Amino acid sequence: MDGDSKVILLADAMVLIDLGYLDAVWILPQMGPAEVLDVVLEECRHPRQPALADEIVASGITVIGCADIWRVKSEEYRTPEISSQDCMNLFYAKEFGRMLLTNEAPLRELCPQYHVKVHGTLWLIEQAFGLGLRTTAELCSWLDILRQRERRVPADEVRNLKRRMGC
Repeated sequence: MDGDSKVILLADAMVLIDLGYLDAVWILPQMGPAEVLDVVLEECRHPRQPALADEIVASGITVIGCADIWRVKSEEYRTPEISSQDCMNLFYAKEFGRMLLTNEAPLRELCPQYHVKVHGTLWLIEQAFGLGLRTTAELCSWLDILRQRERRVPADEVRNLKRRMGC
């Protein structure tokens, strides 16, 4: 993964929700150490996927309790487009050297300013392909599921990924 096997993945809610729709939360810990902030885990508790938070914990993803001081320090990243959970993710990723997994465009655009590596759901699928975690057919079906669920995946990037994977 990005040439650094020691990287720790920090997942945001949108990526975890995507993986929940794919029944694929388990791929994160198979790619390496993975974490989720407790405030983000709470975002994953909603009626559309009532078991998602439990699946995240059961998968082996480490839940990180947020310190109160992090909330204060994370506010420096606040913009009208970035939620308090996204600020916390950016702060934690920067402070502790994590790779942030997010599909939130404003957050993704902000990460390079703070030297935070960032990727999204499509990158995870491509990594799963490269690592042979699932068959090509299954991974290709994941891309179709994401489009059917109207998740935040750009059509041109999906087409390119499908081509690279041989879908």
